[in-house]
Parts: sequence; structure tokens; C-alpha cells
Amino acid sequence: MPVLSFESDADVAEFAGKFLGEHVERFDKDIAICLRRDNESHAYFPALITCIAFAELLSGLHVGDLESRDALKNLDGYASDFMDRTVYDSDRLEILYKMFRHKVAHLAQPYAVFDANPKSPGQPRRLITWTVEECKKAGH
Repeated sequence: MPVLSFESDADVAEFAGKFLGEHVERFDKDIAICLRRDNESHAYFPALITCIAFAELLSGLHVGDLESRDALKNLDGYASDFMDRTVYDSDRLEILYKMFRHKVAHLAQPYAVFDANPKSPGQPRRLITWTVEECKKAGH
């Protein structure tokens, strides 16, 4: 990969705009393909892993480290700054990340039941099940 030399902050901003613009364009295209109906079905898991990967990219850019070994911590920090915390709180992000990201990336589909280990001693064990459903977007 070539190393780019930037001579000014404007050069960096121009590169960043193009870089993110290309990623957003690819993301939108990939998600549209995954959600297009094919034989009465959709490709939800490829869409999910694409969304998680894109969020990981954005969170890595946000902290300035795309090779961090603590991607979940970075994602949580990114979510704190840019996502609705009533939907994406730390607990839900951790479950989403561990239950879906790892299993979809490595097994193509998550286990039917996810064992969410308690974070602290004394907390009850949680077994989480999931379903995939199609729903219409708000306003459609």
C-alpha cells in the first residue's frame, strides 16, 4: 500500500472525504443488495456483518487506530459519541458484537442460544435467543 504524503490539512480533509465517501457508497450498495428480495428471502447475515464491519471501521477511525485489539471498547466509545445510547448501550453492543459478529464471521450463523456470561460475580446467567424478521421502515 503506498504511503501518501499530505502537504496541508486541506489535503488530509480532501483525502478523508473521498475515503469515507467511497466506503459509504460501497456500504449502501452492499446493504441494498443484501436486502433485495430474492426468492422470498433476504441476505440478513451478510447485511449484519457488513454493518458491524462498517461500525468497526468508523470506530477505529474515531480513535485513530484501525489495528486495535480492543475493537469492542472502541465501538462502545464510538457509540457513546454518535449512536442512540437508548438503543445501543454497552450491554447491547457487547451482546451484538459477541453473539453476532464473531459467530457470523466464523460460523456463517450465530448459535440459536447465546450464553451471555455475567460481567460481575453475583449477576444471573443470561441465555439469549434471537429471530430474524422483516419489518417495514418507518414511514413506508
